[in-house]
Amino acid sequence: MAEGDQQAKAAMRKHEWAVLMLWDGVTGPSDYAWGRGSDALAETRIFGDAESRGQTNDVLLASEAELRRLGSAAKTLASLPERANLYGLMLATCGDCHQALDVELPVQGMSPPGP
Repeated sequence: MAEGDQQAKAAMRKHEWAVLMLWDGVTGPSDYAWGRGSDALAETRIFGDAESRGQTNDVLLASEAELRRLGSAAKTLASLPERANLYGLMLATCGDCHQALDVELPVQGMSPPGP
């Protein structure tokens, strides 16, 4: 695996962790989890130095910048409705990026539990 690929996967794991922390912050609810997720989202840098190598398109860079903006905004929110709204905006931004990259989520383990 190329070093750039490894860096991108590590960055995505951190991003996934941020998303999970924000989810816990909304559903817990947990101010601690929301704060940790907000901090991590505000530092989103999934594509690392790919931009400097010209390997990233404008849609991806815009999505990444929007995630950082949302992370910064999340730090100022205290009410659950505001946090839930921001979480939805974040998911939409994630979806834009995943579509641009043709990301396919694994279907294994995604079936509902049986009777």
